Amino acid sequence: MDFAETLISLEYELWTAMTAPTRREAFFEERLIDEGGLTVMAPLCMIDRETVLKEAAAAPPVLEFELDDPRVIRQTDDSALVVYMMTHRREGHPKLVGGVTSAYLRRDGKWWLAYHQVTPYGEA
Repeated sequence: MDFAETLISLEYELWTAMTAPTRREAFFEERLIDEGGLTVMAPLCMIDRETVLKEAAAAPPVLEFELDDPRVIRQTDDSALVVYMMTHRREGHPKLVGGVTSAYLRRDGKWWLAYHQVTPYGEA
């Protein structure tokens, strides 16, 4: 896989992990860098790795998702942003549309998620 394909594949792994009936935090345990985090919208704040793991485990599973036109914006040979529009639906919730940005960096040959944000645009 080339640079962009590798990072887009990691985004699919992230969302696929969120569809699991249990252990939805597994992707973040494996890939979220220690000092990394996510921005959540309610309440609007950035959460740290420990909170990400707890929130991912407790969140309702994603029942369906679609990444629309994911693109990789290369920063260096070892860092990039992955940006795309997506739709997804969690158990017990309506289908939502949003913009997504994930920042990845490579350390010692392994790609790590440094930051992830979903900006919700509303119901699909």
